[in-house]
Amino acid sequence: MNFNELVEKRESCRAYTGAPVRREDLDTIVHAGRMAPSAKNTQPWKFYVVSGEKLEDMANAVKVMGFNKFVDNAGAFIAIVADKSTTLDKMMKTVTSRDFVENDIGIAVASMTYQAADLGLGSCILGAFSGKAVAKVIGIDESRAKDVKLVLAIGKGENAETRVKKRKELNETVFYVD
Repeated sequence: MNFNELVEKRESCRAYTGAPVRREDLDTIVHAGRMAPSAKNTQPWKFYVVSGEKLEDMANAVKVMGFNKFVDNAGAFIAIVADKSTTLDKMMKTVTSRDFVENDIGIAVASMTYQAADLGLGSCILGAFSGKAVAKVIGIDESRAKDVKLVLAIGKGENAETRVKKRKELNETVFYVD
């Protein structure tokens, strides 16, 4: 499938079959994240792939305040943790007064969602979760809970049909400045 077809196919999946995700597919998905561009190639991320016995724990960690009730049947999760340890990253923030880490992580996660769709898997980017609970599941110190930026739910979607995407009109969002 070409890239535009992939863009149309990718959607936020909120109904999974419960089938496990193959390790090879998870490796392919995180590879797409690793290859994503980042400011000055700092690659300010760590990907924690959760499957098997820890699935239920992760599902519970991301179900907060009534959000994400649909994740119980996800086949895997990937927790994305900011890694701001590079000298170059610190220098970039000092020089530009901007922190590119969250932008870079967003690009990496987008790449992973497109790769999942290309493999026939559904995914959903989760921003509401307990950072402390996710940190515990993935085995990092609770003091780094704020560094857990996103969690990606992945699995075989229950629905084979892609939903029609509702988007604003082109003239509402795109402006050409000549």
